[in-house]
Amino acid sequence: MRRSLLWSFAVLLAALQPLFSMAEEWFENAVIGGDLRYRHERTDKEGSDARNRHRIRLRVGMTSAVNSNLTADVRLATGSTAPYTSDQSLTGSFSSKEINLDRAYLDWQPASLKGVHLLGGKMANPLFTGNGLVWDADVTPEGLAARYASGSDVIRFLAAAGGFWVEERSSDDDTLVYCGQLAVDMKGDRAGLLTGVGICSYDNMEGFPVLVDELNGFGNSVAPVTDGDGEVVRLNYAHDYNQVEGFAEVSGKAGPAPCKVRGHYVINTEADDDDTGYLVGFQIGKAKKPGSLQLDYDWRELEADAVVGALTDSNVWGGGTDGRGHRAYLTYQLAENWQLGAEYFVSEIGLDDPVDYNKLRLEVKAKF
Repeated sequence: MRRSLLWSFAVLLAALQPLFSMAEEWFENAVIGGDLRYRHERTDKEGSDARNRHRIRLRVGMTSAVNSNLTADVRLATGSTAPYTSDQSLTGSFSSKEINLDRAYLDWQPASLKGVHLLGGKMANPLFTGNGLVWDADVTPEGLAARYASGSDVIRFLAAAGGFWVEERSSDDDTLVYCGQLAVDMKGDRAGLLTGVGICSYDNMEGFPVLVDELNGFGNSVAPVTDGDGEVVRLNYAHDYNQVEGFAEVSGKAGPAPCKVRGHYVINTEADDDDTGYLVGFQIGKAKKPGSLQLDYDWRELEADAVVGALTDSNVWGGGTDGRGHRAYLTYQLAENWQLGAEYFVSEIGLDDPVDYNKLRLEVKAKF
């Protein structure tokens, strides 16, 4: 009996040997990295007491070449389940902080389709996001997407498309979004230009519950739904969203320092008014080598129904749409993989009856 068990175990090990070899090769090809940020944040909103918070963000990810044409990408991050932030406030009587699945996707580069990436899962945003006019930088879409790049060092043609699950409902229609972008990236000896257009069209938004928080429209126009006692139990979207955008970024030098000037415009063709948004800004310097500085600035305005408020930048005027404001961000490269940052927002919530909203952030970031 013992010999039979030993023999069976030996046969099982031999059968699993190819899997052990594959797993060993997979881990050998893995690249593990992440970043840790510590931030002090002071918020001054008109009509409210100033609020001070200390916050952390930890992100740890692994990318591994499964084979010569397939890559797996997985990342964990702090924060709640909200899609627009990975920050975690220091509070709760020293309680443990949440860690969530931030990315989990496959990236297939077919050998017969040079320059093509086919993506599936919860992914890094394959679209151009700029400074967050349409998409918050922390949003990781879920579904299927494709990216394509072709050209030379002088001119490259870029394309991206995706179909993403926004809200799956067991007893009602699902909310999905279909996106596409086309862009060209030109680089010369002294200057460069990246410019493109895109569209994101949502299915099943008007008359459906708002995303992320059923009692928060994030600036979008909504219709309240009440119970028998007249209490509001949720909010529904008042419009559909078909977001058409155009963007451009000119790069060059301001003296010895690299610089960029950028612009971004979006319109929701499904809304009759309050349907546009835009951003203009610049960057001077590049925080890369120890001792280097980088200054970013932009001005933006988003009307109430220009974009889906729950998924746009969550920082300016407290997040969402229906606001305008300045953002200035100074970065100092203290050492390799170590940065200091100072960011200041001067903005207004509400375009018709504005409320002042200012925020200061001081932070240190480390990559590993």
